[in-house]
Amino acid sequence: MTAQKQMRELLKRYCTKLLDQLEMLDQLLSQSRADAQSSAALTEAQTITHEMKGTGGSLGFPGVAAAASALDDDLKLLARQERVSQSQLQTTKELYMRLRKTASQATAQKSTLFDADFSAPASSSSPGALSRVVT
Repeated sequence: MTAQKQMRELLKRYCTKLLDQLEMLDQLLSQSRADAQSSAALTEAQTITHEMKGTGGSLGFPGVAAAASALDDDLKLLARQERVSQSQLQTTKELYMRLRKTASQATAQKSTLFDADFSAPASSSSPGALSRVVT
């Protein structure tokens, strides 16, 4: 299997995982209440958004990475607070809806890496270096 085909399979798997992560985030944010008991759910949600931010950026989904980054930053702030207000939760849910919309539209074909040429020799300073990770 060529590096490009491997990348395309990876992108397809990532898009499927995104949907699973969105479902988990939906559940965690629904569990969140305006008290200290929501801390564990918010911390877990932040861990998921942090992963979405990193993998989205690495796999050529800048919109997903940007939306996940905004929610990640918001959740980091909320996780450090003892009490979370309803207005803060509303802002968090709005950021989640933005991420949900962006991520649910992600397809392998929309990745900036979908048509990337991985046949050129990879150097540490070129985007083709990713092909060494995929093969």
